Amino acid sequence: MSQPITIDDFDLIIAEDPVVSQTSQQMQPQKQQQQQQPQPAQNRSEMPQPGQRTRSIDDFDIIAQNPPQRQSRKKSKRLKQEKPPQQVQQSQVPRNNPPQAQPRQHVQQRAVAANGRGGASPDVDANPSPKACGARQRCAVGVAVALILGTAVVLSILVGTKNSNALRFNNDTPSSPPFVRSNSPSSAPNSAELKEAAAVLTIRGFKPPAPGSPQEEALEWIVDEPGNAAADPLFTQNYILAVVHFSSAKVWPGAAGAGQINTLNVEPVRDVCAWNGVTCDANRFITNISMSERNLTTTIPPEIGLLTSLVELKLDGNNFTGSIPDSLGSLIKLKNLELHKNNLTGSIPITIENMLNLETLQLQENNLSGNIPTAVGKMTKLKNLYLEQNNLGGNIPTEIYSLPSLERLDLFENNLYGSLPTELGLLTNVDTLGLWDNKFWGPIPTEIGNLKKLEKFYLETNFLDGPIPTEIGLLTNLRDIRLHNNNIIGSIPTEIGNLVNANFMYIDSNQMTGTLPTELGRMAQVIHLTIGGGNMINGPIPTQLGNLKELEWLSLDEMALTGNIPITMRANSKLKNLRLNNNKLSGPIPDLSPLGELKVIRLNNNELTGTLGAWVVALPNLRNITITNNNIVGSVPIALCSITPPRLIEIDCAVGCNCCAPRTCR
Repeated sequence: MSQPITIDDFDLIIAEDPVVSQTSQQMQPQKQQQQQQPQPAQNRSEMPQPGQRTRSIDDFDIIAQNPPQRQSRKKSKRLKQEKPPQQVQQSQVPRNNPPQAQPRQHVQQRAVAANGRGGASPDVDANPSPKACGARQRCAVGVAVALILGTAVVLSILVGTKNSNALRFNNDTPSSPPFVRSNSPSSAPNSAELKEAAAVLTIRGFKPPAPGSPQEEALEWIVDEPGNAAADPLFTQNYILAVVHFSSAKVWPGAAGAGQINTLNVEPVRDVCAWNGVTCDANRFITNISMSERNLTTTIPPEIGLLTSLVELKLDGNNFTGSIPDSLGSLIKLKNLELHKNNLTGSIPITIENMLNLETLQLQENNLSGNIPTAVGKMTKLKNLYLEQNNLGGNIPTEIYSLPSLERLDLFENNLYGSLPTELGLLTNVDTLGLWDNKFWGPIPTEIGNLKKLEKFYLETNFLDGPIPTEIGLLTNLRDIRLHNNNIIGSIPTEIGNLVNANFMYIDSNQMTGTLPTELGRMAQVIHLTIGGGNMINGPIPTQLGNLKELEWLSLDEMALTGNIPITMRANSKLKNLRLNNNKLSGPIPDLSPLGELKVIRLNNNELTGTLGAWVVALPNLRNITITNNNIVGSVPIALCSITPPRLIEIDCAVGCNCCAPRTCR
């Protein structure tokens, strides 16, 4: 009598079949994973009922030779779940040791004997005997149960394979870190994630990213999983920095150190607050971006205007093109904006009037055009305004003169025009006023005397006329005054001697008249003093110029000075460049041997007489001496010709010289 069989015996049959066994072994980890899930209650209608005969191994031999047709997935999955968990270990018995497996030659004999009970095999006689099918009811029930169980096992393997693959994709893929996606294809954001993120950006004021744009690249990089975009308050700022990165040839430096370049998807640069040049506050909001001189070539992304926590934005020294985005006006906390030394075009946006906390605005060295917006006058905390070296035109808005905190105003090398208004005197805190190389006309307003803190006063290369106001003597903190290349008339005011702290004074190339005031000798700190170059000043050189102990450059050329070269100039021990050419000076050349720093002496085109003394040999740093078109006689000292390196000596033909520059003598 055959033994009753269970589901364990059926696993042995699976092990006998090479195809099914191989598939089962490959899927075993997935089957175990599924078996750990909660199992539904067993369907009692499919369990052996009381009084029914359980199948023996003979019945399963028949099924092994005649695989049943595949049943529906729903039923097979349910049967697989009804498999008792405690029997899983027995189903993993190696196929080379099937317990109680019958020899294969006996299988055919039993199949023949069981043919009349539902078996159908090509090796079995088609005409079973009545004895073999004596219990047809039991035969039919057994075959049905066997078919159901066999189909359940096969389909459970197939279903398990598919489910395990799905489980592996959904659960086994490592999740990407916040705001950084790995390079694996499985981590790429799906369309739902992108749509959700794009919707969040739209709500926050962004335009939908165009296909293939840096904005789209940034969006794909920044999206992690659905819901993160809306929930994370830092989503916006990280997206914006990603836009800047993808707009700038993807060369944003990483956090590993200065000079090291990392792209955004490199693992060390997960946190934008760790990027080189980025500073965040305690709440991880970006407060500073400093990307000066990084060779960034793009337009300035308007999205930067939504980094509302920014206090400092430095993008100078790059190759940014296009216009300044209007959106920058939204940076109401910004104190320092540096966009200079780029190739920006267009006008200055009027939205800057919203930057009420701005202290420094640097837009110089671009190609900006249009007028300076009157909106600048609303930035009452502005201290430094740099708009020089652009193509700005029109008048200076009078609103600028009302900025109470303004300390530096640089508007030079533009196309600005108009007269300087009396409101200029309102800039009482200004220490630097740079207006040179424009088209300003009219006189210098007398209100200039109110600028008591002024240290640098640059008005050269304009069309200014009128005299230098005497009020200039009130600017005792002046260190640098440049009024050259204008049409200034009148005489040098004696009050100019009050500028005792001045280091540089250039008032040459004007139409000034009168004489040199002796008060010039009071400018004890002056280093460069340039008065000539086209002025019509006459009279003698004041002997008081010998008091200028710091003087290195004295240019009194191209005027109508008369008299002798004062001997007191021997006291200007730091003098390096002496230019007295093109005047009407007379008398002998004084001994200037104490001026050991002298490099250049230009005395040509005067009425000087006498000889060139041997003192010139004692000047170790002399490189050039020009005394042509005078009345000098004699010969150049022979020792001067043997000095190394050779001196450039330019002298008249009347003077004998074996080492002078080539001369055309008649």
